[in-house]
Amino acid sequence: KKCADVCSGVARYNDNFAGGWHDSRSYRGKVYKYVNISPCKFVKSPVVTVNSAATSAGVRKGICPALSVYHVTTGQFWVYSVNNATASNMVYWKCDVYWTASGFILQLGLT
Repeated sequence: KKCADVCSGVARYNDNFAGGWHDSRSYRGKVYKYVNISPCKFVKSPVVTVNSAATSAGVRKGICPALSVYHVTTGQFWVYSVNNATASNMVYWKCDVYWTASGFILQLGLT
C-alpha cells in the first residue's frame, strides 16, 4: 500500500468555494482565495505549490499575479497574491489557481 501521494487540480477563477476571491483586510492591496483539497484525503498537511494563469478561452486583458501559499491544512489552503490586485481584477482577468500537493495519505505507525 502506498503511504504518500501527489494530487493536483485547478481552482477556477469563478468558483464559489468559501466565497471565491477576496480582498485582504490584513494585507492591503492583496487578494486571497481558499482552495479545497479535501478530495485528496491527506492525513497531514501536504506540501503545496501553486501558479496562477488566465483561462485560455476568452482571456481578458491583464496578467495574473504570482501567488503565495498560506495556511495549509489537510483539506484546504489559502493563496495570497504577491503583487497588488483586487478580487474583481482576478475575476475579470479570469485568474485560475493551478496547484499540486504532495503528502501522506496513510497514518504511519511507529516501528
